Amino acid sequence: MTPSNSTLPLRPYQEDAIAAAIKWMRRSVEPACIELPTGAGKSWCIAAIADWVREFSGKRVLVTAPGSELVEQDYEKYLETGREAGIFSASVGRKDAGQLVTYGTPVSIFRANDEFAADFGAVIVDEAHRITPTIRKIIARMQAANPNLRALGLTATPYRLGTGYVYRYTPEGQYVPDDQAVDPYFNSLLYRITTHELIKLKYLTPVVTDVGIDHYITSSLRVNRTGTFDAGDVQAAFEHHDSLTAKIVETVVEKTRDRCGVLLFASTVQHAKEILKHLPRGQAKMIGGKVNMTGKPRKELLKAFKAAEFKYLVNVDVLTTGFDAPHIDAIAVLRATESPGLLEQIIGRGLRLSPETNKHDCLFMDFAENVERHGLGDDLFDPTIKVRKPKAVDADAPPEYVDAVCPQCQHANHFKARENPELLAIDGNGYFLDVDGKRIPTPFGNFPAHFGRHCRGQVAGERPGKLKQCGYRWLEKACPDCKHVNDVSAKQCSACGAELVDPEDKLTEIYSLVVTDPFAERTEEVVGWDAHAYTSRSGRPTLLIRWNTKRGLVPVWYSPERRAMWRALCAAVFGPGHVAPDIKQFLAYLQHRPAPRSITYRRQQGAMWNELIDYNREVAPAAGASIGRGRVRGKRFAPSGTAA
Repeated sequence: MTPSNSTLPLRPYQEDAIAAAIKWMRRSVEPACIELPTGAGKSWCIAAIADWVREFSGKRVLVTAPGSELVEQDYEKYLETGREAGIFSASVGRKDAGQLVTYGTPVSIFRANDEFAADFGAVIVDEAHRITPTIRKIIARMQAANPNLRALGLTATPYRLGTGYVYRYTPEGQYVPDDQAVDPYFNSLLYRITTHELIKLKYLTPVVTDVGIDHYITSSLRVNRTGTFDAGDVQAAFEHHDSLTAKIVETVVEKTRDRCGVLLFASTVQHAKEILKHLPRGQAKMIGGKVNMTGKPRKELLKAFKAAEFKYLVNVDVLTTGFDAPHIDAIAVLRATESPGLLEQIIGRGLRLSPETNKHDCLFMDFAENVERHGLGDDLFDPTIKVRKPKAVDADAPPEYVDAVCPQCQHANHFKARENPELLAIDGNGYFLDVDGKRIPTPFGNFPAHFGRHCRGQVAGERPGKLKQCGYRWLEKACPDCKHVNDVSAKQCSACGAELVDPEDKLTEIYSLVVTDPFAERTEEVVGWDAHAYTSRSGRPTLLIRWNTKRGLVPVWYSPERRAMWRALCAAVFGPGHVAPDIKQFLAYLQHRPAPRSITYRRQQGAMWNELIDYNREVAPAAGASIGRGRVRGKRFAPSGTAA
């Protein structure tokens, strides 16, 4: 849903992103963002969205970008709508304040007088992963003048080093866990399309990766309080290694003989100079530090590089975002990147199409162990985002989570599971069920199988356009003095201040009372199963099979080294006499094989694992109602003994 009179050359996915933004802004005033890879045309989307706000509301629109080149690039795209816009940026040398759509750099806008902030309907933030305190203050000042101000961000990498994702809810409405997003500014990610999808659609250039044999040693680099590598460590790792630098540059030159434009990323100004002296004379220049960094020299240098007047451009701490030179078909990284997002931005400089130069792919060369550091060997564009160091866990153990659908708003929550050594069944709302299939009552509400406190879904707030978190609680505490209902984690009553008890001890007691004959031998019908290969901390291959019975899940660990147990498993699955030589072959043979009809097992006293006794015994009729299957990845169990 773009403006009816828009003349912008939009692609289908850009129209989808714009439609998602407009739909959100029509109903909500919460900040939101869009993820579009580098080269996907964020500037066109920004122009269309800004023009829609201008047309729909009649109010002014501010577009912020972190640098002068990106401000001018975004501004030029807006002019394609056929309407005028202004630029408010000291680094560009313009401070237009009278246009309905204004593009600017944050510092210049922040320093403008209060009158400048009046009558804005929306703020659009380019490179939204760099949402700074300055930008937040600008938006807050404009919201003071207009409480219905919309704030929208666009970025290729919607996460930050140390604090993770910049949004709280995914496009599917799922809550981003707290260990992946700390105090995110944006409420929701409205739309996402991946680099792989755009390459497949032929909107971006494929990437060819080459991890150099000769490379700098970066294992000694330490991250300081600001989240960047220590300057002294960087100098020691990259500067004054002339023979190594010469070899690396020689490799770059050799591998790019048939390439058109080569962008090299250096670690320091001194390092850039050392790189430059080994590149072919007359074909290479550098930018960074005080070299070609301001005004006319900078513009002329970048213009000459874009025109392919020279082949190699060495840069230091610039050109990582917002630099558009489509002819770049080789990227050489001779610096260490602190975050996978920065590395993605660097690679993105070579993703744009360039039919004029017959560009067919982009060569990415890593000479500073970045691919290994960020675990991107399998996929350059699929980083794992974490913000807190997880507790040490057994390498064999799968994660323990429970899916719990909120009874009030139907949001599907994903919470950390409570221990469930007896494998009680769990219903769809995340509550434990007893042996009769009924929820287990406690003084604090029904017994949840997880540690979730509140539903993480969103519902309409008190003010139109505002959202709030759903207030459903799985557990709550009534004050013994005034009967006020408090959050289960509260230590004091919020109404009268009385001290409240910790519910965990009581819940543990209740759980133990519910379990009946926990160490008895059980034979249960198998209604489903799945198998996964793991490697233990000692390097031993292991196989986890989750047997899904009518009582719940029975996880059991197997290893070919435990021969009797392994032979019994193979015989039950493949037939007598058939033994898989290893776990890989077992999983390969498993295709289209039915599960054994039943398993017989018991839990050992004094231990937290199952002993698998037999397969395919007759199942005795169950006493009472059958128990529904709950979805829980159980606590780690390791088999002991051998199968019969």
